[in-house]
Amino acid sequence: MPCEPSLTNVDVHHDDLVDLLGQRLSLEECVDRITFMGAGPEGVQGDVMTFDIFPNRPDLYSVEGIARGLRGFLGLEVGLPSYRVEPSGIEFVVDPSVADVRPYAVGGVVRGIELDDALLRSLVDLQEKLHLTAGRRRRKVAIGIHDLDKVTPPYRYQAVRPHEVRFTPLGLAEELDLAEILAKHDKGREYAPLVASKPRFPIIQDAHGQVLSFPPVINGIVTQLTPDTQNLFLDVTGTDLEWVQGCLAILATALAERGGRIQTVRTTYSDRTLETPDLSPAAHPLNLSRANAWLGLSLTPAQAVEGLRSANRSPQTTSRRPCARCSWATGTKKSCPSPSRLPKIRSRRRIGS
Repeated sequence: MPCEPSLTNVDVHHDDLVDLLGQRLSLEECVDRITFMGAGPEGVQGDVMTFDIFPNRPDLYSVEGIARGLRGFLGLEVGLPSYRVEPSGIEFVVDPSVADVRPYAVGGVVRGIELDDALLRSLVDLQEKLHLTAGRRRRKVAIGIHDLDKVTPPYRYQAVRPHEVRFTPLGLAEELDLAEILAKHDKGREYAPLVASKPRFPIIQDAHGQVLSFPPVINGIVTQLTPDTQNLFLDVTGTDLEWVQGCLAILATALAERGGRIQTVRTTYSDRTLETPDLSPAAHPLNLSRANAWLGLSLTPAQAVEGLRSANRSPQTTSRRPCARCSWATGTKKSCPSPSRLPKIRSRRRIGS
C-alpha cells in the first residue's frame, strides 16, 4: 500500500521558481540548493520538484517562500526581507459574541495581484497547507481569501443563531442557512464538529449584510475569486491569536513576492485594536558558544552573522552579559558560561516560536 504524502510536502514548478528567484538555475541545481536549505527532496516529476518542509517553517510552505529563502541562501538578497506596508483604511470589527465560539480574527488586504494559474495554484495550496498543519485541520486556524471589490467595508465578525442568516456558499447555487450548510454541503459535513455544538455560529459580513464567510467551514460565493480579481481581503480566524496573526503574515508576504501591495486592516476588539498584518520583527538572543557546541562547529561571531544573514535574518552582535534564557536552558542561575559575543537575531515573527 503506498504511503500518504506528507502534509508538509510542497510541489515546486521549476519555471515558476526561476521566475520568482530572478536567476536562472537548472532543475538539478534547484534541487541541490533547496536541499541544502534543509528541505527534504521527495522526487521530481517532469519540471515539478517535491520537497518535505520542516513543520517549524510554515513560511516555506509555498514556492514564494522557498524562492525568498533561496535568494538569501544564494546571496542574492541577504538579511531580513523588507515589505512596504500601508494602511487600507478598512475596519474589521470582532464582536464580543464570538468569544465562546471562535474568539480571534484578523484581516489584511493585498492589492494589485495578477491572478494567473500559477498564483492561484500556489495560493490555494498554501492555504490548505496552513489549514492542515498550523491550523490543525481548521480547528486552530482557518483562512478566507476574498475578492475585495465585491464587498463593502467595514466588515464584521460575529456569532449568530444557526437559522438566523442565509447565504449561497461556494460550490452550491442555492441559499442555505448555517444549519443547512452543515447538513447539506460537503465542507459543512466535514467541519461541522468544529461548530455544531455551539448555540451560535461565527460569520463575517460586510456593511450591507453580505456574507463573506462562515468560518471555519466555507466562504460565500459573493467573494469568489475569478481571473479578473486584482485586490484581496484576507481573513484569518481561530482559537490562538499568535497563530492567527502568523498565518496572515505568511499569506500576505507570499502574495507580496508576486508583486502584491500589502495594506493593513484596523482589526478592532472590545478591549484592543490591532493593525494587521503585523510584520514587525522580533529579537531572539543566541548564545554562540552553545550553538557551536550543539552543531560541532567553531563559528566566529562574524561567521555566525554571515550565515544568519543568508537565512533571511538580521543579526547584531552584543557584548557578553547575563542571559536569563541561557540560565534557564542550563538549569542554573549563572550567566552565559562563555565570553563569546552573543548575536541578537532579528527575524520575522514566526508562529509557534
